[in-house]
Amino acid sequence: MAATAINGNATPHAVLVTGSSSGFGFGTVFTLAERGFRVYAGCRSAKGRAAVSQEITKRGIKEDRIEVMELDVTNEESVARCAAHVGEMELAGVYAVVSNAGLGETRLLEMTSMETYSHVYETNTLGSVRVFQHFLPLLRKFAELHASGPAPRIVAVSSIGGLVAAAEASAYAASKFALEAVCDSLRRELILFSSPVRVCVVEPAFASTPILEGMKTEETWDAALAGTRENLREDVKKAYRGMFDWQKKKQIVKFHGELGSWTCGTQLNHNHKSRTSNRTRPHPHLAAMDPQYVVDAIVAQVAARNPNHRKIVAPLLDYLLLSVARFVSTRIGDWLLYKIIKWRASVQH
Repeated sequence: MAATAINGNATPHAVLVTGSSSGFGFGTVFTLAERGFRVYAGCRSAKGRAAVSQEITKRGIKEDRIEVMELDVTNEESVARCAAHVGEMELAGVYAVVSNAGLGETRLLEMTSMETYSHVYETNTLGSVRVFQHFLPLLRKFAELHASGPAPRIVAVSSIGGLVAAAEASAYAASKFALEAVCDSLRRELILFSSPVRVCVVEPAFASTPILEGMKTEETWDAALAGTRENLREDVKKAYRGMFDWQKKKQIVKFHGELGSWTCGTQLNHNHKSRTSNRTRPHPHLAAMDPQYVVDAIVAQVAARNPNHRKIVAPLLDYLLLSVARFVSTRIGDWLLYKIIKWRASVQH
């Protein structure tokens, strides 16, 4: 549903998207703009802002349709400046906030520093909290001035890692579990006080975004582990010696990296409307998803008159595995996850 359709007039609704420089955020910005929304694209780095601006020029999008903004969700002043600017520009309030900014981290617990845990949590969890706190007044303002229109909403991009914690992902999973709890608590607070603001959580499985880049080749894997070997105790090195052997490691991560010529981010960023056919890849249900499926789910929650509280976006096999792992006993769930990972690795190898 286009913005003009749900608004009932020619004025487009305003949407903030955090983490817009790549991946889901990048695709969401341009898909929303094409659907008729006015989008504020928040990017932390100058490089990211330049990439979005370049794409705007390339596609010939009107200047008033997308505004690229500096936004670091780990910095309170940055979020406050962004909210103040959007508030000045949008006197009728903000219709939706897509909290997408996040980062991945795939290391064993004994190989993950406390600084890394803090950084991941600051970005993936507290970053969303900061955005919610500063933008909820603008969402309420929208509701006050559009009483007969669609409800304003928060769309938080979480992960199936926020529902089931995988091995080698304790920092990432903990941050996403916490984000799920924040969104649940906020949704219930808003219901308790009769607020019209809705809260939706989108929970994607693995998709081919830059977060997976560090798992694709021996070089990127070595770079991701740079400095780790030297800082570990000898007993830890011995316990996890296979972690540093790419020939062993790639059997586990191969189903993420073996995407043929489908480079992470390339298809979404440069040809977001097309999707690679499953027939071009062996074992399509074992590989990472096309990120455009996740973008479509995010946009659907923004545009829907009645958004879902939760929306899992995953291939059938992952969805079934997730469902079983969540509702069987812990012993059976652990055994099942182990068997599936080993089977996937053997099939791809």
